[in-house]
Amino acid sequence: MFDKTLRELKRLERGIRVSVELPLDEHSCMDRRCPSKACGRDFKVVFEDWRDKVSDERAYCPFCGHVEETTEWNTPSQVEHIEAAGIAHISRMLDESLGSDARKFNRQQRLQPRDGLSNFSMSMSYRPDRRPVPVPPAAAEALRQEFNCERCECRWSSLGASFFCPACGHNSAESAFASTIETVRNFVASVGALRQTLTELHNADVAEDTVRQLLEDQFGRVVGAFERVCEALFEQLPNEEEHPRQKNVFQRIGDASALWKAATGRGYDSFLSESELGELARFVQQRHVLGHKQGILDEAYIAKSGDRRFRPGQRLVVRDLDVLRLSELVEKLAAGLRTTLDSERPESVADQ
Repeated sequence: MFDKTLRELKRLERGIRVSVELPLDEHSCMDRRCPSKACGRDFKVVFEDWRDKVSDERAYCPFCGHVEETTEWNTPSQVEHIEAAGIAHISRMLDESLGSDARKFNRQQRLQPRDGLSNFSMSMSYRPDRRPVPVPPAAAEALRQEFNCERCECRWSSLGASFFCPACGHNSAESAFASTIETVRNFVASVGALRQTLTELHNADVAEDTVRQLLEDQFGRVVGAFERVCEALFEQLPNEEEHPRQKNVFQRIGDASALWKAATGRGYDSFLSESELGELARFVQQRHVLGHKQGILDEAYIAKSGDRRFRPGQRLVVRDLDVLRLSELVEKLAAGLRTTLDSERPESVADQ
């Protein structure tokens, strides 16, 4: 009696494939989320690149480098959307099969000879709950930094710096560095408007405390991105293996400069003046104080930085001009290191 319905149920037991379209944002990007529980951060990938450049076997998290099959990167809202689409498809399939079986039964009954004793018919009185309609998930918060992989040209964006290409896993520290510097400058340019908005929403004290904290955070952001780009550039040197690195060497200006000079013949003093190197060393020490001592200055800071504007026990004061100056110095130094790297490559020598 229910032949078609039973066949459909058997097919469901074996599993079926349902095609579901995930909505894109206004820039034709799709939301992705790292499946690693230790990370779980969101990012966006241009849909064409996710389709054409990311393999079926694996994708990479731009933040932590976690590798997973490409089916595992959906956001929670996308998972809900996919489940709703699957339920809607199954409901529609069962509706159609039950209706078809009922019509077939009725046709057979009409062909049976009437004996006056009994007559059967079937009406399709099944009333399912309202079939769920897949609702496209809301676009995630607009992500501010955009990246383009130097190796495979995959395009993605993230909230804050990221380091790995989702398609090929290439360490994109150079793109992250450039994007970080741009974002930090844009933030500093918006400090006035931010302070005014916070004052209107809360009060002047809250506004000043928030702006201060955000400005201090930019120190760690810039220095961290610079450290990563130095590592990425140094690893590309043809003789990199001949020059073992100490742990966290690129957090120490003097040691990092000596390492580059040993490997290439050019240290940081090839790109920055003595006074600029002094400024950079002071800023890096300030980042250490902010990150590890809550901004409270000690004798070690005074000795290493030569900064006599403060006494031990005072708290560091970070101004927006300090953030901009730090960004300018590391950008200039990174450009010099890139030039040095290009000159060290065999193909560059051959072209000369």
